[in-house]
Amino acid sequence: ASCLVGSEMCIRDSPNNGQFEVRFGDVNGLMNLTLTNTLGQVVYTTQVVAQKGTVSNFEIDNLESGAYQLRLIGEAGQSIQQIIIE
Repeated sequence: ASCLVGSEMCIRDSPNNGQFEVRFGDVNGLMNLTLTNTLGQVVYTTQVVAQKGTVSNFEIDNLESGAYQLRLIGEAGQSIQQIIIE
């Protein structure tokens, strides 16, 4: 997927094999990242410090193929997006 111009946050590289990046547009501050499967079970969680215009790379091993929901929640707001693991 591509990032929208002016978007606050976006996910790149979906579908992927567990490696993807999150681009932070106008977002700053501590963010909680949570990845859940289709059953709502948390399969990965971490904290990341977002800085305007930066990119954070993630590599999550041992994920089964399918759709996942990625939530980024912090002081600056939240973003919920779907990613596909092949």
